[in-house]
Amino acid sequence: MLKAMDSRNTNEAKQESKTMVWWDINSCPVPDGYDARMVAQFIKSELKKAGYPGPLTITAIGNLKHTLKRTPGVLQAISSTGIFLKYVPDGFREIFEELLLWKRKNLPPANIMLITGDVKEVKRLSNALSNVERTGYTLLQAYHQSASYLVNSEKSTTLSLMLSKKCIWEKLLQDAIDSGETRRQELDEKFCETGESPCRFFCALCKFAGQSFEDFITHLKGKDHIVRELDMVSGPPPKRKLVKPIFTVSKYINKQRKDLKGWIEEDRMSL
Repeated sequence: MLKAMDSRNTNEAKQESKTMVWWDINSCPVPDGYDARMVAQFIKSELKKAGYPGPLTITAIGNLKHTLKRTPGVLQAISSTGIFLKYVPDGFREIFEELLLWKRKNLPPANIMLITGDVKEVKRLSNALSNVERTGYTLLQAYHQSASYLVNSEKSTTLSLMLSKKCIWEKLLQDAIDSGETRRQELDEKFCETGESPCRFFCALCKFAGQSFEDFITHLKGKDHIVRELDMVSGPPPKRKLVKPIFTVSKYINKQRKDLKGWIEEDRMSL
């Protein structure tokens, strides 16, 4: 469960500040046995209990084709509750870039929640993330249960500070169920409350904005997207090496002149 805010910070500005959630759906998928349509409500319920009841936007981000292949119905289920879908090829690194862009447009106080199992990448960026928190943003994190040993064994003061408001992803979902605060009738609530861009379906690789879930999935399976994926994997074509010519034009002309003189001498001898 997320830790509740310190009493000295529970002022009105903090409580009403917006929360942006980036959910790395590849490293923290919906666990087996959970209703994907309830995930948004689970997250909102736990944030509210921890003292963050303000406007909320959730973006499921990652290589969404992996999710389509592994659990075909999940993306449509979560998007039906208003969660944004964003395809990026490079996981948490691109989430961090999204965070920095969002930070420019949204001044503190504001809350940022990262749901990711890529703890090693979080550790690598711990100093940068701590700088974000020092500028007035509250950082929250939920991580996959399989990565808990990495977090618990971490000795870095900087990372420990950044992860001071953390929880296990699976436990967050289960706590929301156990609390009894989520209800099936709340499925119609749309989780785009912070005034973010109306584009709910976006492919960062192709700069494609889908108008509907069906358009978005058709794009991900389309030829143009697949070609871009292959180009990204194969990389740019190798540079062609310039081969030094074995002779220069002047040498070639001189050789032709010598050959011509030889032929003339042969003709004279034969006369």
